[in-house]
Amino acid sequence: MKVRTILIGLAMAVTLTGCSTQAATLDSGMPNQSPANQSTNVDNSINSDTVQISSEQDRGTDSSAQLKKEEKKVLMEPITLYEVDSKEFAKKTSEIPSYYKGEISYVTQAEMESFNEGHSVTLGSPLERTIMGISNLIPNEYLPDPSIDQQLAKEQGGTHLDKTVKITTAGGIVFTKNPYNKETESTIVDVQVPEWGTYSVTWKTGQGSGIELIQKIVFTKAENFNVELVAKPLLLYAISEDLLKKDVLKIPYYGIGTLGHVTNEEIQSINEGHSPWKATPLLTAEFMTANLVPKHVDPKEVSYRVVRVEHENQENELTIVEAQVPSCGIYTIALNNAGKDNNTISFITRIEFKPTS
Repeated sequence: MKVRTILIGLAMAVTLTGCSTQAATLDSGMPNQSPANQSTNVDNSINSDTVQISSEQDRGTDSSAQLKKEEKKVLMEPITLYEVDSKEFAKKTSEIPSYYKGEISYVTQAEMESFNEGHSVTLGSPLERTIMGISNLIPNEYLPDPSIDQQLAKEQGGTHLDKTVKITTAGGIVFTKNPYNKETESTIVDVQVPEWGTYSVTWKTGQGSGIELIQKIVFTKAENFNVELVAKPLLLYAISEDLLKKDVLKIPYYGIGTLGHVTNEEIQSINEGHSPWKATPLLTAEFMTANLVPKHVDPKEVSYRVVRVEHENQENELTIVEAQVPSCGIYTIALNNAGKDNNTISFITRIEFKPTS
């Protein structure tokens, strides 16, 4: 069956504050969980011992200041925005999801062959791939920036070597490529954005090509986080139009930050009346974006609502869900329903983010 969508450029917000980093695996167990039964480890309490301050020991310290310090620590916990199971990299490069400026697609066989023949060498450089490939996540515009090319030229190919390399943009954004990790067979590039935070981007290669692909993106909010930096929503995730034309079983499925694929067995189970929430866009959006809700936020305080529903025919339907997270931001989530039997499964096709104060 073919799936088509109209990706809406609707303002959507995703909280880039510290969130739960629970890993998600799309095995037979996780998708069958009900959102109502999902275990949420939220601890809003603070140990009284860390708050009580003796005036004799420290007369200059205010307990409220200590509380604020503890709250900041929670808010700055890293969150996983995107992840591909590392086991997927045992496959051919062309069979592994590729993240570029928020859009998910696949490297073509022609691109692999071209790279292997010595063309488009930047595809094998984690540093250069990061600079070009995650501009969608950074509120400060930094491309085009002639200073970047000048700094890269001075490295004379050093961005591929096992050494630390730093590139600083004219706007003060710092890209730091760390040495290749032989144990994990990956390279991490850290991106520090003034008044915003730090992205840690992990790169790995698949089989048959040295083209680098993003395996994981983790964000840590800065203490001096400035919501006014975002003039328009940031695109966090989007399935490419080409992929949306494929069979639903071949379209990456976003589940609590991690990509996977639905199976025929899962769709059959839904048709038989099991896990009906998987065919409900509102509940799918709530459960499958749980990784984007900060630990300090009570899930009951997050407001989810359907903004709009569109459809081209009875087999394809697009739903826009808005999630408002207190003191964090608003997520706008686009979901497609696919299947001939009452649109049997709902999956996320786009996530955008705009923070709020």
